[in-house]
Amino acid sequence: MRAILTPFAMLFSLVIWGQTSQHPFPEFSQETVDQAVLAWEQNRSSAQEEPTVPPRAAMEMSAAFSRDISIRSVRRGAWSDPSTWDCQCIPSSDDMVQVDHEIGLSDDAYCTSLTVTSSGQVFAAEDVSLTLGGDLLALRALTLDRVQLTFTGEGIDHTMAAHATVARLIAQPGASLSVEGDVVVTERATADNATITVDPDGSLTLGNGPLGRASALRPGTGEILGLVTREIILPATANRGSTNIQHRIAIGLEEVQVEQFIGDFPTWGFDGSDDPSASNSNIAVWDAQSVFYKIDSSNDILPVWEGIIIAVAPSDSYSLTFEGKMPGKDIAVEIPGDLPFGLFGNALNAPSSLDSIASQTPSKTLDLSCWNIETLQYDKYVMGHSTNDLRGILKPNATCQFIPSETTAFQQSSNAL
Repeated sequence: MRAILTPFAMLFSLVIWGQTSQHPFPEFSQETVDQAVLAWEQNRSSAQEEPTVPPRAAMEMSAAFSRDISIRSVRRGAWSDPSTWDCQCIPSSDDMVQVDHEIGLSDDAYCTSLTVTSSGQVFAAEDVSLTLGGDLLALRALTLDRVQLTFTGEGIDHTMAAHATVARLIAQPGASLSVEGDVVVTERATADNATITVDPDGSLTLGNGPLGRASALRPGTGEILGLVTREIILPATANRGSTNIQHRIAIGLEEVQVEQFIGDFPTWGFDGSDDPSASNSNIAVWDAQSVFYKIDSSNDILPVWEGIIIAVAPSDSYSLTFEGKMPGKDIAVEIPGDLPFGLFGNALNAPSSLDSIASQTPSKTLDLSCWNIETLQYDKYVMGHSTNDLRGILKPNATCQFIPSETTAFQQSSNAL
């Protein structure tokens, strides 16, 4: 009976993170957490920077009225209404369009290029697509969170000099897109046999939307180059009087320093944290050599696929943002068989099939406990079956843990998405 109960007890302790030797953190005292929260609040800047006009947009707009614009808006109205435009027509894929008014998208729309002046705006109240064969320039931030923004044309170099929130950002085969404004994607960014390059003056943020964390897809020869920003919402509602809430995530980007976490949530116990005087760090990393190591400095570089454990002070939620380079399309994961457990994460920046991962292991199956950031509990995956919100799919940056009976190796491949 003891031989049967002992493995079960080990699994149970992993699922609830009870007081075991595998637990990366001690029980942080209320005083430790309170001191870190106070220091965090004092360190945060109350001033919010207003977004500036993207440099390329400002340069182009200085000569806006000398450009070869073929169609201009003449009043507030629908894109699909001919009376909205000076041509008394609906813009087509051959037209260079300038928007000087509020224009609503209710149907799919097309143009060669789109220029939005300081008095203009483009928005959508329903799911539509906007396809451009050239550049997008805007002097004010665009809210296109119901829009699939597509840049098309093999061999065409596109520029997106605009601050914008879009549902889907797509570069079609053969196209090259330079992102020179601050762009937030709420569903997915796709370089479909194309190239998306994030300019040093711009940013591309994989944000959050109705489907959860946004994805970044690179089918075929597609590439997303430059620094990409990931945003992860960490719910932090305390349960049963806990002094802290623990999360498990994967970074999924290369060259991410702990320093980028400072300011997003209270940190303590390491050099450069809000409260470095605390005796233990509230950030730890799973490691194949030491099982866990705790962060020593804000200069530490975080791994791409290994699980990161974060203890946060109770609150409604925290918004964690960090930037790094997209990893290679094939990520090799190896968990030694002599470890008490392994903790890996989805580093593909897109949903990953747990069935595909399990099929690569020696036993062709895995018994996984996968941390659900939203519900603050584990979802289970056993022999192709899963519970709750998991459905056999591991979301971007989500993590799973298991007890290895032998060395377990597999690849996470973007080409399998």
